[in-house]
Amino acid sequence: MKIIYKFLNSSDILYNKQDLVEMVIKTLKENITQNFPETIAQEYVEKMPGYIEDGSAIIVGAFHKEQLIGFLWGYEVDIFGEKRIHTTEIHVKEEYRRYGIAKKMLGWLEIEAIRRNIYILEAMCTVSNQDAYRYHINNGYEIERIKFKKSLNKNDIKEAF
Repeated sequence: MKIIYKFLNSSDILYNKQDLVEMVIKTLKENITQNFPETIAQEYVEKMPGYIEDGSAIIVGAFHKEQLIGFLWGYEVDIFGEKRIHTTEIHVKEEYRRYGIAKKMLGWLEIEAIRRNIYILEAMCTVSNQDAYRYHINNGYEIERIKFKKSLNKNDIKEAF
């Protein structure tokens, strides 16, 4: 199977808008525990061209027979003076998974990061997304922080003092 990879430009985003919206919805469902309006995916995709043009977004696309089958969206962040690339979205259509497509897109991101003199990549995923968790661990990422959540119930009010 021949896969073509490229950095997406504004025209690519507009041409592949529906595929991108569908993939963003699926990625959000895999990584967000809260309910969210699916219109948010459309809003994200509509903002992509502006982010590409101002240089803040790095978006890699994977194509098979001219059909977008995966994408990666990263952007620069500064954590107390340390520049990083944060991967906010990465998605490969289910029928194309396990062919190394995500790894190849991350390779493109790594090259772009080094070109920008950035030497740290970061990503987040939910605990329930074990595929993403294992993927990152198996590809050289290490756990840096853990985010905790505690749900409260108004009937569980205890004396605070």
